[in-house]
Amino acid sequence: MSTITMPPPRFENPNPFPFTREQYYKLGEMGYFTNRRVELIFGEIIEQHHGDPDDPSPRPFRFTREQYYQLGELGFFDGHRVEFIYGEIVDMSPVNWPHAFTTNLASRVLTQALPTSFWICVQQPFSVPGIPPGAEPQPDVACIAGPLQSSTGHPKTAALLVEVSDSTFFYDITTKAELYASANVPEYWVVDINGRQLHVFREPQPLPAGLGSNAYRTHTVLNDADTVSPLAVPATTIRVADLLP
Repeated sequence: MSTITMPPPRFENPNPFPFTREQYYKLGEMGYFTNRRVELIFGEIIEQHHGDPDDPSPRPFRFTREQYYQLGELGFFDGHRVEFIYGEIVDMSPVNWPHAFTTNLASRVLTQALPTSFWICVQQPFSVPGIPPGAEPQPDVACIAGPLQSSTGHPKTAALLVEVSDSTFFYDITTKAELYASANVPEYWVVDINGRQLHVFREPQPLPAGLGSNAYRTHTVLNDADTVSPLAVPATTIRVADLLP
């Protein structure tokens, strides 16, 4: 077991959604780029002269959450798994078997370990106070306090969020950690399939000036021989090996 401190970097889309030329022109006809200077480069929409004084260099075009949902309704993302992060649309990799298996494994282990006063939500949008308006991540597993029957929509808070990581490990321990800390999620786990480790993030707090928005004070790395107790239920002990395929 080890504890490390690492501030998150600026977000860089690991896999931007590939817009076709026809979709790009359609967005222009719909008024998405009014008074904006954009161009399509290898499927990515790039904006110039966007007005950011901190970094005036060209950057990916940033959509609003309403535009993101509209594109989904219009079928732009058919055949793709996408996620909305800091105004950019991330084209998520197809779910391979190790990822799918580990997600279901983590869901089952947490369902068995947590009392019935919690319920488990798998791969659903997570949009709560504190999440930037240009972001709507979809954690692999969310542990929600309260009865499921009283839920009227997507989760508004979480006691614990879990991401299963195979090809997106650095993204999960940096950008995703910052997002979830911004929402004041008290505990965030990353199940590292390849490294056979569990990364445990706790104590969300503001970062020092100049480092970004929010991050977690502690980042603990557990090996498959270790155990972990969720903050929400400290009397419960889970073997890290039970979370790994």
